[in-house]
Amino acid sequence: MRRIALDQLGLIVEVVIGQPPLPFDADGRSAEIRYFFCGVSSGDARPGPYSEIRWIPRPHLREYEFDEPTQTVVEWMLASA
Repeated sequence: MRRIALDQLGLIVEVVIGQPPLPFDADGRSAEIRYFFCGVSSGDARPGPYSEIRWIPRPHLREYEFDEPTQTVVEWMLASA
């Protein structure tokens, strides 16, 4: 996670917590998806392969639409706040 954040975003991060694995259907195949919540130690985010990067405060997450697996994680985050 730390290497990917540095390579793709230019950020040095510390992993705060790993979210429990969730079942996920990937084109008809069963998989597990897991998100990691990180704090930024240093660096300025650069878009890299992404068209846009946006920091969203937790209370504003309900203002956005997410795909099903991500929405599950958003609900978990909001419930554990």
